[in-house]
Amino acid sequence: MTSKFRIHVLGLPHTKTHLDYVACAFTQKILLFCKMMHQRGHYIIHYGVEGSNPECDENVVVLSDEEFTKEFGVNKKHTDLYKFNTDSEAVRIYTENCIKEISKRKQKNDFILPFWGCGQQAICESFPDMLTVEPGIGYIGAAFAPFKIYESYFMLSYDAGRTNNYLLPSFYDVVIPPFFDLDEFEYNPNDRTKGPDRYFAFLGRIGDHKGVNIAIQVCKVLGVKLKIGGQPCDEYKNFN
Repeated sequence: MTSKFRIHVLGLPHTKTHLDYVACAFTQKILLFCKMMHQRGHYIIHYGVEGSNPECDENVVVLSDEEFTKEFGVNKKHTDLYKFNTDSEAVRIYTENCIKEISKRKQKNDFILPFWGCGQQAICESFPDMLTVEPGIGYIGAAFAPFKIYESYFMLSYDAGRTNNYLLPSFYDVVIPPFFDLDEFEYNPNDRTKGPDRYFAFLGRIGDHKGVNIAIQVCKVLGVKLKIGGQPCDEYKNFN
């Protein structure tokens, strides 16, 4: 018989856990995690901004839409990068409300998952009796939890070397690649586009640190069109 867990999922204070905001990779991970684990029968409690709609058992609002808009404005979700500041008033309110609401709901052996890493460290440290698991680590210098889940062996090895933990790695550090929902992708086995209609696609934050410059160079050499989708960084604000 498979064990069922109670998992407290911390959404982001600067986006809503909603399909409209999945240009943010962290938001996408939270949405997919909630869906995957809820459908496996685990009890999921999500804490986030008003308007979030993850698949879960309890969706707890810890930051109102008014507070969210006051701090971050009306974000052009599909074109502008998301704004965030760990010292902002919105994050302070979010943190205080998370601690208050988790205190009402926590039970023995509950898990708490800070998808925003050290941006949610204060929340997790308020509950030393809970099992803090930091999921989806694909960033540098922010991992703090006693139990860590990395997105790749490269990130696990890099973080271990950076923190001098490569000689005594934690037994509990593990690599679990992100979950993808195949229902969100349409596969056409008969699509074999050739000739002038052939193209490659780049999806993600539009910046050289994500490799879009390499994609552009490769497609120029091959003489193939490149379709780019994502939020542009400063160097590509006027890119067409």
